[in-house]
Amino acid sequence: LDNVAGYIVEVDAGFARPFRGNYSGWLKHKAEAMRLEDSREEARAARLKGELAWISQNARGGRTKSKARLRSYEKLLDEARDARNAERVQSGAISIVPGPRLGNQVLSAHGLTKSY
Repeated sequence: LDNVAGYIVEVDAGFARPFRGNYSGWLKHKAEAMRLEDSREEARAARLKGELAWISQNARGGRTKSKARLRSYEKLLDEARDARNAERVQSGAISIVPGPRLGNQVLSAHGLTKSY
C-alpha cells in the first residue's frame, strides 16, 4: 500500500479526515491521533471524577453551590455521553429509535394486479 496510496480519506465516527501521504505515514499519524484522544479522555474522566466528588459534598456554612460549576459538570457529563455514543457508532452498535406513528393507513393501492 505504501507504493500505491498517495491520498487517504479516513471515515471515522461520521467525519471524513483526509491524509496526504503513504500508508505507513497514515498509520503513524493515526497512532499519534489515537494517543492524543486517549490522553484527552483520561483528563476528562479525571476532571469528571473531581467534579462529582465536589458535587457530592454538602455545602459548608450555609453556602450554596456555584451554579456555573454545576453547569460545567453537566457539560462534562454531556461530553462523556457523546464520547460513549461515538464509541458505539464505531463498534457498529447503532440504535435507531422508532419515530411516532403517523396514522392508521400503512399502504394504499389502486388497480394492483398480480400474475405469473
